[in-house]
Amino acid sequence: MRDLNMRAIILAGGYGKRLAPLTLRLPKALVAVAGEPIISHLLHLISEAHITRAVISLNKNQKQIEEFFGDGSDFGVSVEYHYEHSESDLDKPGAVGALSELVSELGPEESFVIGGDNIVYGLDLDKMLAFHKSSRAAATLALYELSNPRLVELYGVCKTEPDGRIAAFQEKPSAKDAVSRLASTAVYVMGESFLREKLPAYVQEKKGEADRIGDLWLHYLDSEDLYGFAFSGVWGDANSPESYLETHQRVMQYQGERVDVDESASVSPDAQLVSPVVIGPDCVVEAGAVVGPFTTLGARVCLGKGAIVAKSILYDGVSLGQKTHVDASVLDQGVRLEDEARVEKHAVLGERVRLEKAARVLMGSRIWPKMNLDAQSVVRGCLSYD
Repeated sequence: MRDLNMRAIILAGGYGKRLAPLTLRLPKALVAVAGEPIISHLLHLISEAHITRAVISLNKNQKQIEEFFGDGSDFGVSVEYHYEHSESDLDKPGAVGALSELVSELGPEESFVIGGDNIVYGLDLDKMLAFHKSSRAAATLALYELSNPRLVELYGVCKTEPDGRIAAFQEKPSAKDAVSRLASTAVYVMGESFLREKLPAYVQEKKGEADRIGDLWLHYLDSEDLYGFAFSGVWGDANSPESYLETHQRVMQYQGERVDVDESASVSPDAQLVSPVVIGPDCVVEAGAVVGPFTTLGARVCLGKGAIVAKSILYDGVSLGQKTHVDASVLDQGVRLEDEARVEKHAVLGERVRLEKAARVLMGSRIWPKMNLDAQSVVRGCLSYD
């Protein structure tokens, strides 16, 4: 295999507040998509491109990520870690600032830069680098065509010339004003001279207000050769419960019609598994339960008779009673639903939340860890400690 002799930089220092309460326990880069942490997917992508060096940029509270991935040898990638200098939200550098810190300390060299909450399948990094070199770009952005025109309001979008040069860039435009549906993903090739000269000059000019990488591209659009490399496949992020669950679904769909059941799991012959579905170690699925599609169960998850779980992510130790129903939601470890409890779309339940019999969590709600909902109660919105 050929080593591209370059490094990958994964920017994973975000706090993931929009995924709380899940991210009260887990850094966002460790949340599971299709049964694997997000950074695992990115390290697979890097390794498949024969890149053998990666640096993961973290905030000071994310030692958990270093402990989980270690030196990266399980992925065939040598991983090192760089911790931001920030002490709180007040001095947090943001994506551009974190990248600038890392480059200043480790040195500028041509790099793949990847946002740590992104999932990418179908992008050929080798071809992207070849395009970057042939076009003599200062930086090259991986671009993905959005199927839903309204999604442009969530991302930066680009208009490109026939040769791939970026002619226009908009940060989160309205759908009616967007120049295209080509979204700028959080995957870039940045040249050595760009990292050595242009990045620090931009950070110095912004005087601590440099945050979004999209603003960096806007700043240099007219003066530097910025190019776009379009790809098809799967791209998504975990910025919110909605995008997290949608990305999870799209990755499982991309991976194919699979029913993966760990050999230690016990699944009743009278249960129904709807592909794609992943069932982890020591799970119990009782008669009449329906699991899937687009559902993953962590270790030691128990589903009672007649329980229904679809398009959802259940972490370790979740327990669902009889005739419970979970639809397109995230249940953190140790959550317990008593008989006939229901969780509606895009809800997030923190660890060890308990719903008594027939309690109901409405669409988009979030419940902080260790809270109990009384029998037949109904919750809408955010139930936190405040």
